[in-house]
Amino acid sequence: MSPGTHSNIEIRPGRAEDIGVLLSLKHRMASELGSEHAMRATAEDWMRDAFGHPPRFFAIVAESEGNVVGMITCSDRYYTAWAGCSLYIQDFYIEPDYRHRGIGSSLLSAVAELAQQRSSVFVELMVSANNPSRRLYRRLGFQRVKHAMMYTATPSEITRLALGDRPAIRP
Repeated sequence: MSPGTHSNIEIRPGRAEDIGVLLSLKHRMASELGSEHAMRATAEDWMRDAFGHPPRFFAIVAESEGNVVGMITCSDRYYTAWAGCSLYIQDFYIEPDYRHRGIGSSLLSAVAELAQQRSSVFVELMVSANNPSRRLYRRLGFQRVKHAMMYTATPSEITRLALGDRPAIRP
């Protein structure tokens, strides 16, 4: 990925020394979304998973005057039907004072460049219905997957299923 500049903003790959601020931005994002309860990852987890071999996710940052003010994290997601990976955007956060300046578009452009370099079949993300960033995604060409719904199994449901404790089939 080639570093990019937007005014006084530099877009660049995340580095190991960014882990503390990346995790701080992740916590702020979780707070804004009301999902602080889901934050279990530590700096050690992020260091291992972003910079281990092979990395499990990638970070791209927006930096202003030496300070990281935005980030996007993504990971590979393999699709058997496509016989290839997509890049799945997991986290996308920009400090409030830096929003609406084109930084989000620049970060997403960097992800698109990374997707091309990795021969990814597409870039995908999941967003809440009330997230105002949806306008940005649509404007940049992201398309809503019609008739798709996301389901998750919580740790307790995973345990229940793994033990074979299935609900009774209703007639």
